[in-house]
Amino acid sequence: MTYKKTILILLTWLLVGSNLAAQTTDTDKPKWEVGTDLLWLINKNTLPDYTIFSRWHYKSNRAIRLRIGTDIRTDPLNQSRGVERANIMARLGHEWSKGIGIKTDLIWGVESNYQKNEIFPYLLPPLPNPPFYFPDYSWQLGGVAFVGCQYFISHNFSLSIESNFKIFYKEYGLNNYSFGTILITPDNLIFDTGGKLRSILQTPLSGIISEIQTLQVFNISYHF
Repeated sequence: MTYKKTILILLTWLLVGSNLAAQTTDTDKPKWEVGTDLLWLINKNTLPDYTIFSRWHYKSNRAIRLRIGTDIRTDPLNQSRGVERANIMARLGHEWSKGIGIKTDLIWGVESNYQKNEIFPYLLPPLPNPPFYFPDYSWQLGGVAFVGCQYFISHNFSLSIESNFKIFYKEYGLNNYSFGTILITPDNLIFDTGGKLRSILQTPLSGIISEIQTLQVFNISYHF
């Protein structure tokens, strides 16, 4: 059994147990909430793998929300090739909500968004040759408009899904390692003292980008 399946089973037991223990007469919502996105468990996430999400409900139908996330890993593909990645993200926003059922709220709002991604693919030639690097990167800053639904399983637990529209300024490198090709220009080649090619510098591009994500997050939250 993989660790992702184990986490899913534990979450299911936790939610079922909390729902059975909930009191149907308890209708006051707690002001604080903390949770995380679960889409990484099925490899459908659009955010960094590990995120923490919080909301402060300063009014019954309004909240301040914060999400931070990171994904740092070394993912070797085989004995001679690998990828190192470091991804960070931060979002701060405001949310409105409206009850559309006994346990369900419609939620919508806006967020500011910052994200940076550093990727360092590398090849390991036979010794004594040093590794060959061709880095890629991106950073973005912009805004997010979101809409979704939140379902209260119990007084202390809820699930929510969200879709969003993003518009942001993005700067990124164009070393395309995904399909085994690398952008090469006369200005981004690095040679060692012996005249051998050792790395390819980042080739910067930038622009305004917009995205629509029909399923951006699937949150599980604890309310207190």
